Amino acid sequence: MKQTAEEYRNSKCVIVAQCYQVSKALHERAALVYPLAIEMKCLARGRSSFIQQTNVSEQGTGKPVVMSMQKAVYVSSETGKSMPLPNNYFKDVSVPFVSDLGSIFSPIIAGKPPVDSHSSTREVQPSDTDHFTHTNHASYMNFALDGIAKAARKGVLSGIKDDICFYRGHTAAILHLGESFVGDVLTVKVWENQRNPLQISCVIRKKDVNIYYSDLTFFPREEVYTKL
Repeated sequence: MKQTAEEYRNSKCVIVAQCYQVSKALHERAALVYPLAIEMKCLARGRSSFIQQTNVSEQGTGKPVVMSMQKAVYVSSETGKSMPLPNNYFKDVSVPFVSDLGSIFSPIIAGKPPVDSHSSTREVQPSDTDHFTHTNHASYMNFALDGIAKAARKGVLSGIKDDICFYRGHTAAILHLGESFVGDVLTVKVWENQRNPLQISCVIRKKDVNIYYSDLTFFPREEVYTKL
């Protein structure tokens, strides 16, 4: 189907789901030690979305540093609804078409916060938004981490008991469910998994509608020091 220039101008590509896995190799250094090998590939595409995988490893040893998968959807800026990928989106690479991308990447099912979840509010600032003028999943993760830090300071978490900076990230599964904009006041709810207190779930709501969900897990607390 031929797409017009007007459709291109009024569209955007939004990351709606992402998973990270970080190894201790990343945390064992004060800064990234190069050279690193980065491999990026598109695993599959659908009518309006595609799945991408990124692997970062030490070039010399092949030791994995970060692994990531994400699902991105092409949407109309005016309606917020999905629309077909541009005809030339994958003109330089061969990407298989899969009718059900969920069979390849289905990272998480949003959970419901318990009644005793910790709740805080956050007003979206201009620095929280991207070039689409909306809050993206990266800013939402920052909101989630701030919510966890607030809950830890109040002593309501059993797994994270002090400054969150002493707990190194291990995995993250993220769902981007809706947009927010400058001035929106969001509710951030966090709670820990009963079986694993180092797994923290977060729901962000805008006017009682869920717009973000994540499960974050952390390595156990270790002494943090800087290698000079």
